[in-house]
Amino acid sequence: MIKLGVPSKGRLMEETFSWFAARGVHLERTESEREYAGYVKGIQGIELTLLSAGEIPIELKEGRIHFGVTGSDLVFEKLPNWDQNLETIKSLGFGFADLVLSVPRFWIDVDTLDDFDSAAEAFREKHGFRLRIATKYHYLVREFLKSAVWLIINLLIVKELPRVL
Repeated sequence: MIKLGVPSKGRLMEETFSWFAARGVHLERTESEREYAGYVKGIQGIELTLLSAGEIPIELKEGRIHFGVTGSDLVFEKLPNWDQNLETIKSLGFGFADLVLSVPRFWIDVDTLDDFDSAAEAFREKHGFRLRIATKYHYLVREFLKSAVWLIINLLIVKELPRVL
């Protein structure tokens, strides 16, 4: 039995189901929205596994599923050396996402990465610690800043900033 992992909810799940349906393979959830189970109509020998989109790259690498549909951003983030473990068979042409580096509006003199670098350096000099970027894409952000030949010495990339109540 071949195991196919697809996103369990949201736009990526809907687009995945539509993509397969347009090719005569119908993916269906079980009756309960709370269950991560489903089935495949239109082709024999395929078991459908519904997963969080972020779990799919890991499940592929570990061999618990044989094929998976998820965002390339999640593959790159979850498996930094992904090309040593996985192979892209086909880009399906949906699920695009932009990663955006943004700053508060009152930073009127920050329009480019160079401006941001200067602001981060000034922040570190004034406060004695690095400016933080909150993101769930640590690896992608770090690689982007490296590829932009941008020094990240003045930044600390964190999962989430603490909340002040």
